[in-house]
Amino acid sequence: MKIAAGIASVLALVCAAGSAARVAGSSVAAVSRNVVVVSTTSDALNGDVSSLSALKAKPGRDGISLREALSAANRTGGSATVYILFSAALNGKTIELRTPLPPIHRDHFVLEGVAPNGSPARVTLDGRRVTARKNNQAIVLVQASEVTVRWLRFTGVVPYSNPASQEFALRVAPGPFVDQKNRPTGPRQIANVQIVDNVFDNSDVPPSAGPAGVNGVTVYGDFAGVNMRVSGITIARNTFLHFGGFNGEAVGVWAAGSGEKVQGVVIEDNRFDEDTFGIELAERYHAPLLTGTRIIGNTFTGGQIAIPLDSNATNGTIDQTLIEGNTFSGVQGPAINLNASAYEQIMGDKPYGDVISNTQIVDNVIHTDYTGVAGIYMAAGNTTASPPNRVSAVTIENDTFVDDQQGSLFVSIPNGSGASGNQITGVIIRNSILYTPAGPAIDQGGEPVSQPPDVVMRSLISGPGWAGANGNITGDPKFVDGAHGDYHLAAASPAINAVAPIGAPGYDLDGARRDAQPDIGAFEFGALPQPLLTVTAEQLGGSGTVTSSPAGINCGTACSARFDPDATVILTATADRGSRFLGWQNGCSGAARCTLTLSSAQSVTARFAP
Repeated sequence: MKIAAGIASVLALVCAAGSAARVAGSSVAAVSRNVVVVSTTSDALNGDVSSLSALKAKPGRDGISLREALSAANRTGGSATVYILFSAALNGKTIELRTPLPPIHRDHFVLEGVAPNGSPARVTLDGRRVTARKNNQAIVLVQASEVTVRWLRFTGVVPYSNPASQEFALRVAPGPFVDQKNRPTGPRQIANVQIVDNVFDNSDVPPSAGPAGVNGVTVYGDFAGVNMRVSGITIARNTFLHFGGFNGEAVGVWAAGSGEKVQGVVIEDNRFDEDTFGIELAERYHAPLLTGTRIIGNTFTGGQIAIPLDSNATNGTIDQTLIEGNTFSGVQGPAINLNASAYEQIMGDKPYGDVISNTQIVDNVIHTDYTGVAGIYMAAGNTTASPPNRVSAVTIENDTFVDDQQGSLFVSIPNGSGASGNQITGVIIRNSILYTPAGPAIDQGGEPVSQPPDVVMRSLISGPGWAGANGNITGDPKFVDGAHGDYHLAAASPAINAVAPIGAPGYDLDGARRDAQPDIGAFEFGALPQPLLTVTAEQLGGSGTVTSSPAGINCGTACSARFDPDATVILTATADRGSRFLGWQNGCSGAARCTLTLSSAQSVTARFAP
């Protein structure tokens, strides 16, 4: 996949001197035809929207609105990427929507809050005054592939009058939806959508009452759809503030139709604050599959459940989920929840044969002062099901879980009261700290019965019954400053060098390399973090790749990598045919190779043009 992000000034490209400009001349003309700049906060539709070229020739009397740009872009033929940008004069301004925006139906589509000259033009899209509101409405609805939405701010997501409604800031939606004139819309397959560097801020919207929910970004098809396919969705470097209500989420990934398959979703380096559910993976109806989701490097503060994996289907599967390198603080409920019959009592469904399998929970830090279930909660079923529901093959490795109150950090309930036959199997806790000074960290017994993990090994577990077996220890882990959230190990910690090298991940939460005798928990004592190098690419109407020596960066398959401290890294930008490399920004300048010495984390921007 080639680098995809913003676009540079068409004027700058046309005026560029020298042979490169002459060679690229026809490409510049082609690109300029596929770029439109929103110039007004008006929500009017009074220009010629038959195509982008028609709109630019005959804009509305108040300029080009976002509504007009979306409408014209959807009607523009060809396979070249179309770009909707914003005038720099709109930076910090708000577009108050009056009716739902046209969905993005066209493949190869970029919607970015950047001006044509590269200046910031982050615009707020406010949906609170939308009339003719429908259930499941989104401010921006994506029903296409190869789409990027970047550098925008979303707010004003309010519930529809139906108390059980779900409303969205941004929704990626395959399936046979209909528009307001009952015309079918939406493909059965969507691939490669990037939602990056946005702010989703619902903090000034009063919370909804009843079961209504407001959502930030959701991958969520039509329940009536059959055999839909979604792949390659990236949700990265966004901020989510105050989304939820009783049944809402900041980020949701649903396999919601019969036979639907959702695979390869990446949710990385986002910030979540006071969201009811942070990242929810869920499924419903017959035989859906949600597989290969990677939840990496996110930060969660407050809220109710940070990461719920919820199955409520028949013969559905949530498989191969990686939860790695995340931090959780102040969550008023389980930080991570695996529930194979999550909505059974709410929706009245009767899930059976559902499986949540092969879940890896690695290098995370959970800190809470909650008195209930505060760490990981697993449940298989509240009713007797045939075939039974199952949670299986869960690995909890090199994590640090701390509760300052009397909450439990691990609860596993195969069957709710009166239920039987559902199963939780293959649960391993390894090389982890589960510490609660006020009580046992792992809940056992009770009603309904909470069963212990299948294997607990080489871990520091507070409470009786674990120390002395399988290399486990107990006691105070001796953090550097646990009272203020620093869970690195102090020099006197019993967790240092307490793990056999087999099984421990190669790097800790800071990106530091673990040594030959690793430590228990998310942090390796005394290890130097490996600086992170991030390449941010701006595709200014052209395309190309960036590679590194030593290896690690290969954009776009890998646009960030860690290197040894003080390593010298050389970046090389190679333009595709018909494109040219304009040069570097931030960490380097000019158009030659970029040479960096990484004593700390650095970012570099590469810019390609026709």
